[in-house]
Amino acid sequence: MYRYSSDTGSWTLNAAFYRVSLLIPDQIAALRDRLKDRQLDVLFVNAGVKNDDGQTIVDVTTEEFVRVMVTNALSPMRVIEAFEPLVRSNGTIGVMSSGQGSLSNNTNGNYEVYRGSKAALNMLMRSFAARLTIEDSIPNLLTTMETYAGRPGLHCLDYLGRAVPW
Repeated sequence: MYRYSSDTGSWTLNAAFYRVSLLIPDQIAALRDRLKDRQLDVLFVNAGVKNDDGQTIVDVTTEEFVRVMVTNALSPMRVIEAFEPLVRSNGTIGVMSSGQGSLSNNTNGNYEVYRGSKAALNMLMRSFAARLTIEDSIPNLLTTMETYAGRPGLHCLDYLGRAVPW
């Protein structure tokens, strides 16, 4: 994303940022159509809202629960599904999740709706990744293996080199 210019001796950001409402599928489709002839090196989706910090599941309204889930889980996945065909075969797809979405790291409760929405996003991303073909996953697996070659210890990683909890 950054490119170095030997002429100027400086780094420049080579990226484009687009802002759409992820809650409006027509805006997602319009941006997808606008970019249909481009290839993306990186697709990064950032979406996040939370409800009142003090609300537990019993306190939150159905409407508020749906708002948080749709914004934090469903909508980012819709963007990824729409734009994935534009990402280069060696490109990167990412979403802004949160450690709050980890089941094993939830030792104190709190932020239940937000946590649930980010856990849902993590599961949806995992399902998305599981649909990749062998042709998609093997190059990444080989890169991960090369990266960890010669490193001591036992590593539990996915094909993208991400640590997987034991």
